Amino acid sequence: MAEQTESSIVIDASPVTVMGVIADLGAYPAWSDGITSVEILSTDPDGRPIQARFHLASGPIKDTYELDYTWQGDASVRWILTKGDMLTMMD
Repeated sequence: MAEQTESSIVIDASPVTVMGVIADLGAYPAWSDGITSVEILSTDPDGRPIQARFHLASGPIKDTYELDYTWQGDASVRWILTKGDMLTMMD
């Protein structure tokens, strides 16, 4: 199994729109293959998630993992993997 994957895409939308989609973790199961559910564990004062738990079921891979988010307004967002049953890194 590959230890790392990488991809990129150009999105024809404003930064505000893109950040809104990224922040809407509850909608991920509707459009992200394998994500079966998401629990928001905590939010920042603007209502954006700062901790979330994801449940993944993709073929033979089943995992529960947690991410911590750092938001810089609508300019950028970063996340780090803080817990995972199978996943060990998400940079």
